[in-house]
Order: sequence, then structure tokens, then C-alpha cells
Amino acid sequence: MSNFNKHTLQTWLRWEYLLIPLYCLFAQLHLGLAPFSFEDHFIFTQVLHLIIIIFIPLQFRKISAANTSHVYMYGFGFLIFHLIFQTLFSFFFIPVCQWSYGLGWYILQEIPSIFILTSLCIFCFSKQNKKWLSIAWIVGFIIFFFLFNLYDLLETPTLFILHPTIGYFPGPIFDTWIPIYTPLVLFRIWTLTMGYALFKTAKKPKSYALIWLMFTPLLFRGTLGFFSSHEKIQKTLSNHYKTEYATIYSYKNNILPHELAMIDLTIKSIANDLGAKLPSKPIDIYVYQDDLLKKKLTGSQFTMIGNPRQKALHLLDLSIWDELITHELTHVIASSLSTNPLRMNLNMSVTEGAAMFSQRWIDHQSIDVWAKAILQYRENTKLTDFFSTHRFYQLPSLHAYALSGSFVSFLIHQYGVEKFHDLYLGHNLESVYQVSSAHLEKMWKSYIDTIELTDIQYQSMLLRLNQKPTFQQKCIHEIAQARYNFRKCETDTCKIRFAFVAYSCNTDNTLNVWKYFTLLLQQQKFQKAQKFASTSTTFKETYDLFHDKIYHGNFEKIYHTHPLLLQKFVLDQP
Repeated sequence: MSNFNKHTLQTWLRWEYLLIPLYCLFAQLHLGLAPFSFEDHFIFTQVLHLIIIIFIPLQFRKISAANTSHVYMYGFGFLIFHLIFQTLFSFFFIPVCQWSYGLGWYILQEIPSIFILTSLCIFCFSKQNKKWLSIAWIVGFIIFFFLFNLYDLLETPTLFILHPTIGYFPGPIFDTWIPIYTPLVLFRIWTLTMGYALFKTAKKPKSYALIWLMFTPLLFRGTLGFFSSHEKIQKTLSNHYKTEYATIYSYKNNILPHELAMIDLTIKSIANDLGAKLPSKPIDIYVYQDDLLKKKLTGSQFTMIGNPRQKALHLLDLSIWDELITHELTHVIASSLSTNPLRMNLNMSVTEGAAMFSQRWIDHQSIDVWAKAILQYRENTKLTDFFSTHRFYQLPSLHAYALSGSFVSFLIHQYGVEKFHDLYLGHNLESVYQVSSAHLEKMWKSYIDTIELTDIQYQSMLLRLNQKPTFQQKCIHEIAQARYNFRKCETDTCKIRFAFVAYSCNTDNTLNVWKYFTLLLQQQKFQKAQKFASTSTTFKETYDLFHDKIYHGNFEKIYHTHPLLLQKFVLDQP
């Protein structure tokens, strides 16, 4: 065996690669991530760059141009082992996500990150003899780009992150549809080119011109779409309206005078209820009227945003002002109650609870009625189950928002808004109210017991109460992509195709259920298949979504008019 092959074998037979199967096992069982699911690429690229920072400096102290190939093999070993082990684990734990969709993200996320991280290590080792200085250079490079991300999140409407060592990350706002936009592709091409520049400079110690040249695109980040400025969005949303307390930027020229008047009235009402100051400068309200435009400019599609630090709202339209606009305006107006850089309480239960206190209603039911229904649905729910940021995001969003809103509403009505100001500043719950949290919980639940909830109301709420927490759902990005493609379809054939894509990676799908469903279709038992699809919890959500648009769910008609399509997207599924 040649020395090169021996070294290659030694490079790939490292104990640290065992971290990859452990990660895959954790992702598959605990996080519920199937192979090449986009959720996995989010997390893995972050884990990956931490691993590379640690292990390459440990394994390679001084790298010469002659053996840089071994460093690249070592770095890409993590990537290859991830591919192998995630596929193996998915085989045993039943894959449910769409392979091709995740594969695109695998290429965009992991490969450029590995390449630039490895090139960065080679470059730093070639410039520094001391290992700790090399590591400092690597960490400094990573922090340098994180500072750009931090600035964008704090000062611009951008809600996503583009970082060379991590790739793309959606940021603090979680949307299920995550498209591959041209700016993302350009950024990853720049990442690969930057990695090549670092490698070439490592081989030619006195040549830094190429690296400095690669930094020049950072001067045109806005033009390349790496972030969006307020000025860019204001120019795109070219119809401007002014009121006493707000400036509205609208994509369409359709804001009515009574809507403008109601915005000012709502701002005054929220400030009065919270005992907060009226805004000294007009609040910027961006109204997009197009979810795809909103996604492109901010990184958030359907999520309404109230940014307390920037005193800005990002909305799809004003037709739902009575609930969501009130909610988002509360975040901005309550900023006067906080002194930290984010201008909000860091406990999301307090921040969102205050917004729900102002909103008051969810689907024509009060937040107290929803709280009673949730406490009936979730027996033995305690205050500690939702009244912290960590617990808040572990619950289904409806549960977290309604419970927090009801509890904050109780605190304000029972103890007054001044004490709530102290809580919003960040002080401890028990120190503010001078009683134990258990006592506050008992008093709140006693109040909730007085709220009337009829059986008819409760039954009508059950469908929403049954929703899973967002981070416990599988393959939500693949399903969202299928739904997006479905919306773009102009033919029934196209609609059927993406309907079955959504079926194939449904969040509650299991292999046995899918096999039974396809068996019914193969045997041409269409009525049974249709009944099964409409009643099974596995298919119900997706079936209901597409039912009225695909031959009214008529599988027999699909079978006879599009047999090849049915075979490709249903009968050939595992």
C-alpha cells in the first residue's frame, strides 16, 4: 500500500468521526429528522463548523502546501460520514422526507461550509506557528461575519442569516417555506470562491490581493440581496401614507381612510391599556400584500412582525388589523417599558403575553376562554410549563400564546399595570408580586374556573387544540414547498403531482399506513382509498387542503386519466 493510501486510511479512521453517527441517532430519534431533511441541514452546519474548529487544529499543527489534500480529506470525511450514517439511520427509522428537496440543501449548506472551513484552517496554520494564534485567527474570521449578521438582525428588516461557515439560517422567525433564492446561491458561490482564495494564499504566503478582492462583494451586500435595508423596502413599497403616529408603506395603493384612522386609534388604545408612552416618532408600518414579496425582502412569509427596537411592523395586509395588527403594535409600543438593547422582555411568555392582552381575541373567542379550553385539554398544566422562553417554544403556538396572554391579563387586572411594568423590565415574577409563583398560579386558575366554556365551544376548538408544536413536526419544509408548488400550478396534472408529494412526506406519515393506502389504489379499491385518505389522521390535514381542488378527491378519476402520474407519485412510493 502506498504512503498516500496509508495516510488516507489513517486520516479517515479517526475516533472523532464517531460523533457523526451519534449526532444522526440523536437527530433521528429526538429531533425526528429524516435523511436530507432541511431541518437537519440547519442544525448540522452549525454543529459542523464547531467540530472543524476543534479537531483540525488538534490534528494538524503546521500544514504545508504538499499535504493540504489530507486536510481536505479529513474535513470532508465529516460530510461523507454524515451522508452515510444519516442514510443508514433513516433506513431503520423509516424516512418520510422528500429526498430531492433535501439534497439541494445538502449541496448548498454543507459542502461550501466544509470547504471554506478547511481552507480557513490551512490558511491560518500557514501564517502562524503557534497553534493558539491559528485558532484565534479562525475564530476571528467567524466572529467578523457574525457581526454583519448581528447588525442586520438589529438594525435592518432582514430576518435571515447568511454566514460563510454556517450557510443560510432563517433567524428568529420560523417559516415553514424556505425557498432557494438567487442571493443564497450567489452567496454560496462566493463562499466557495473565498475558500479557494484562502487556499491559494496559503500556498503563496506573500499573495493577499486575492483575499482582499474577495471581500469587495461585502460592499454590495444590499445590491446582491444578502440583506434588505429599510430604504430598499420603502422604495419597493412605493405608496406612502402618514398619520399622527404612523407612516404606512404599501405595495398597493389601496389603504382606505378609515383604516388609517383606526391605526391611530389602536395605538392610543394600546398605550392607554399598558400605561405606555405614545410613540415620539411615527411607527413604520410596511404592508406587502404579497407573501412572496415579503418573503423575498425580509425572510418571513406569513409571520406578522412587530420589531420593538426598530419601531416597525411588517404585515401582509390591513384586513386583519383588529387582531394581528393590534398584537404587533403592542410589541412596538411596549418598547418604552424596556431598557435592554432589544427593547423587549427576554421571557417570551411576558412579551407575547402582553401582546395577547391587547389582542384579547383569537378566532372570535377571548383568550381566557381559550386558556380554559387548553387547561381542559392539557390536564395538570402548570405555570412552569409555559412561563419561560424555553417552555414557551416547546408548546404548540396557540397554547403558548393563549396561556401567556390569559396569565398576563390576570396579573394586570389583579395587581395593576404599574407592577407589570416592573415585570416587563426583567424583574423576577415572585419579587415583583411578593408572592410565590404557585400562589399566583392558583389564583389565576381560580379565575379561569369562573370563565364559561360550553361543550359546543370546546368541540369547535379541538381541531386547533390538537396541533403539534412546530418543532415536533416532521418534514414541514418539504410539505410547505409542495404546497407552494401546488399554488403555482395551472393544470390539474401539476396539482395532482404536488398533492402526492405532500402526501408522501406528511408529518404524521408511517410506512405501514402508506403501504396500506397504496395497496388499496393498486387493487383499484377507490372508494376505500378515498375514505381512508379522508379519515386517517395520517392523511387528513393534507387531504383536506387539496380535497376540493383535485377532482374533489376522486382517486378513480385520477387513476384513469393520469395512470402514469399516479404510478410515479403514489404506487412507486416505498
